[in-house]
Amino acid sequence: MNCVEMREEVSLADAQKVVALNDFILRTHGFKIGKDAKILDFGCGTGELLKKIYDTVSNCSKLIGIDSSAQSIEQAKNSYHGIDFVRDKFVDSFNFPDSFFDYVISVDTLECIQNKTALLNEIHRILKKEGQVLFSHWDWDTQVYCSEHKEIIRKFVAAFSDWQQGWMDASDGQMGRKLWGIFHGKGGHKGGKPWEWKMRFKSCIGAGKRQN
Repeated sequence: MNCVEMREEVSLADAQKVVALNDFILRTHGFKIGKDAKILDFGCGTGELLKKIYDTVSNCSKLIGIDSSAQSIEQAKNSYHGIDFVRDKFVDSFNFPDSFFDYVISVDTLECIQNKTALLNEIHRILKKEGQVLFSHWDWDTQVYCSEHKEIIRKFVAAFSDWQQGWMDASDGQMGRKLWGIFHGKGGHKGGKPWEWKMRFKSCIGAGKRQN
């Protein structure tokens, strides 16, 4: 197998994983068909997950996707109408009012954020009381590929796990296994299970600035 064939094999596996993860999020998170909601997808990429959510919620819902990639946002805008896609790079705050969203979701983005404490505080601020946050992240360091070329795949996984791409402010190949601890350590959630990567923020607990 040459490099091109290997890259195609890995790309196909990654595409299948993205579809499976999106389906898992929708299945476990319990978005209600016809329910009005304000939903933020932080690090929305080209918008596929938001489109699936858009198809399940009511027309009165407001869906917003944020991503730092101009190319991804442009593609999302051209592909999916009825959703607000915004190019923005998180530094330490969001340009949203307090208690604005019912849901904040994010897939494979947290490792790229330099100031994770500021991000979690801002998520707490912009969520409504009893609002829900759902962050999911692949644990790149323990990816499993079904391939006949074991040694090559092992080297590929190790190299990719440690690779900080040019658009990333930070990287962590073990973010998947750390995700629960990061949120749990903030003390601003209740319920949820580690394997679901699903937490509920409660505004009366000091995860953010608000102390209701």
